[in-house]
Amino acid sequence: MRVEERIRSIARELLSRKEVDCFIGFQEGSIQGVSRPCFVRNESEVHRLVWNRYCRNNLTRYLSGMKGKVGVLVKGCDGLTLMQLIAENQIKRASIHVVAVVCGGIEAPEIPYSKETTHTLAEHCKRCRTNSSPLYDTLVETGEGRAGQAEMGIGSWTSPDKWLAEFNTCTRCLACIRSCPLCYCTECALNGSKPWLVSKLELQGELATFHLVRALHMAGRCSECGACEMACPARIPLTRLYHLVNKKVESELGHPPGSKFGSELVEVTKSAEAISR
Repeated sequence: MRVEERIRSIARELLSRKEVDCFIGFQEGSIQGVSRPCFVRNESEVHRLVWNRYCRNNLTRYLSGMKGKVGVLVKGCDGLTLMQLIAENQIKRASIHVVAVVCGGIEAPEIPYSKETTHTLAEHCKRCRTNSSPLYDTLVETGEGRAGQAEMGIGSWTSPDKWLAEFNTCTRCLACIRSCPLCYCTECALNGSKPWLVSKLELQGELATFHLVRALHMAGRCSECGACEMACPARIPLTRLYHLVNKKVESELGHPPGSKFGSELVEVTKSAEAISR
């Protein structure tokens, strides 16, 4: 059975048995090379569900605030995010049915306005820690192998000047925050609302503050799913930044983000101390 048909069959069964009120997966986008989130509430609609290398969204982003029991399709990195959300008491485990699909990696989005199609594996997939979620109720095998585990060459990316040049391309559109499942604060210090650390003015000097404060907030929590980077119109390598920060914090915690239930939550102050060493 094809992977898509297997996913549709699982969703149909969950909905017909009233085990879930809604199933969150992917459907074809309006343009080629794009798949988008799909919310199925009736078994007659499961034909919309797809699975391909364009399923880039982290669907756990939509779990907070959902009513009733929800079925959700997750990749390996999404599953780590889900475990982190449960550890932070943002989602109740009993309220979700997790369908984990074995993922061999996704394609990087095309460069905006580019006429060339590259079909390249997303960079964060090359560093993938797990190609299937460690937490699931149903597992969908795809026959795909692990996408990566190639460690990133740090090289010039430890240079502040290199990152400042990247940050200066930021438009402060907040797509990184809006796409991230772990950015759930009702009052954000970075979006220009009170309490704020960065104003709504797009001042160049504040761009580095914006990104570095967010990196500290994500330290030891980010599953490196790439949702923020793929949503960024400037294509700032945000997942690379959070990977560098995670490596620092992981040496303090002794385990990667989302790998343990009930593990201690990272304090921003502790992360800052670790990074400054």
